[in-house]
Amino acid sequence: MDALGGHTFLRGYRDSDPSYTPGVAHGDPNAGIHVAFAVQAALFARERTGRGQMIDLSHVEAGLHHVSWALMDYSFNRRVRGTFGNRHPSKAPSGVFRCLDAPGEQSESSRRRWIAIAVDSDEQFAALAAELGAPELAADPRFATSDVRHAHQDELEPLIEAWTSQHVAGELMERLQAAGVPATELLRQEELRENEHLRERGFWQEVDHPEAGTHSYPAPVARFRERPLRIRSHAPLLGQHNREVLQDLLGVSDERYQQLLDADIIGDAYLEDAS
Repeated sequence: MDALGGHTFLRGYRDSDPSYTPGVAHGDPNAGIHVAFAVQAALFARERTGRGQMIDLSHVEAGLHHVSWALMDYSFNRRVRGTFGNRHPSKAPSGVFRCLDAPGEQSESSRRRWIAIAVDSDEQFAALAAELGAPELAADPRFATSDVRHAHQDELEPLIEAWTSQHVAGELMERLQAAGVPATELLRQEELRENEHLRERGFWQEVDHPEAGTHSYPAPVARFRERPLRIRSHAPLLGQHNREVLQDLLGVSDERYQQLLDADIIGDAYLEDAS
């Protein structure tokens, strides 16, 4: 789906070909969001007309919206975009830059730390240049405006990384944000679990599961002022809601329900491999 939707051609490092581009599951939740909206639209239409309708939604077409800038560039300019790594299609600097390695006994790769910087305006770049200790860069003909910075990224990025590599990622993030420069350290999975911002937002919620135990799970993302959302129950066990769905909702008789059980069509335990 990634390849057919054009993502694989655009995503990846500038000095590599698509065979080095890792696969991602980006398209799956994206298509799900489109389906959720389509279902709501169909329900509203049913309220007005009294008629339901079938929804035909393409996984690939949903993903094409996320490469719309490249499609428009080709449509207007006949320009074919290639892989551009962490750079932005039009703004600069925008990328991920090496910071001081973390101390400890971890492997070399796990000790590496990075910061993402995404400058959105000339004012932000002037603030970044001041933090670099080189305010003159904001007036440099190669970097004075967004379009010329974008054209001279190969010259600009080494200057930034020479500076970021001397600093701790988390401390540098706070420093740049205080100066009005969009920046964040790259967090690992274990760091996300303990991230102060996510915990303050109530993103992680503890859930007890009778088989998996107690773990932190992502909470509903939407925040409603009048009725806060919480995870109401653990993921269902195999067959946990068979009777509720088949009999309470669909009206299957006790006799038919027992037939389904006896035929191993439904159940609450996995069958052993007959082979």
